[in-house]
Amino acid sequence: MVRTIQEQTGYRRPHPKTLLMDGELLLKVTEFDFDLSDDGFLFYAEQRGVLWYAGAEGSRRREFVGNVALGREDFVADPYFQFAETAPECGEPHRYDEKELETAWRVICYTRARLQDAWELYKEDVDIMRRWVRPGIEAAPFGPPPPKTYAERRAAVRAEAGEAGLGPEIETTAAGEAPTKPPKKTASKPKKPRINEAQVDLFEAVDSVLWP
Repeated sequence: MVRTIQEQTGYRRPHPKTLLMDGELLLKVTEFDFDLSDDGFLFYAEQRGVLWYAGAEGSRRREFVGNVALGREDFVADPYFQFAETAPECGEPHRYDEKELETAWRVICYTRARLQDAWELYKEDVDIMRRWVRPGIEAAPFGPPPPKTYAERRAAVRAEAGEAGLGPEIETTAAGEAPTKPPKKTASKPKKPRINEAQVDLFEAVDSVLWP
């Protein structure tokens, strides 16, 4: 069983959902069990700003980062990581020396540690969700069933951003009809105060005494 981030680094989260940001502490993480084939985790890691460290989907970098059984020897021997990515018009690609390869390997270790840190928090959320869900019910009672695939989850987030005015506006509804605009709020006219005749008589009497 993989040890927790606190057990591996000594780091105590100031808040239950705080990610570890200290690079030196992250490099102490050497035990991993994160799963890059888990669509839910991909969605969570992207929302927490961690997924991009692993490279593009389907890339050799993403594949290498996800296979935690591959170590430093495999990294150094892999031709993909021996050369810098350059445009064709720049000529021959730069071949990394030993010092540059060592730095690149530290980046791989850092990436895996960040993913493991996010994975730990993600698994805690999943466990909480399972405790709330009754047998036979797929979704938690506090929300609708989430999309099943990573692509569907990202599309749902973008759609919500558009509806909230944070992205492109949605011109039509799901049925192809123009969305209805909410009715405009009209300012209510202030009500005239009701006149109490007894109070008026009292004020006039006081005025006549103070200022005859």
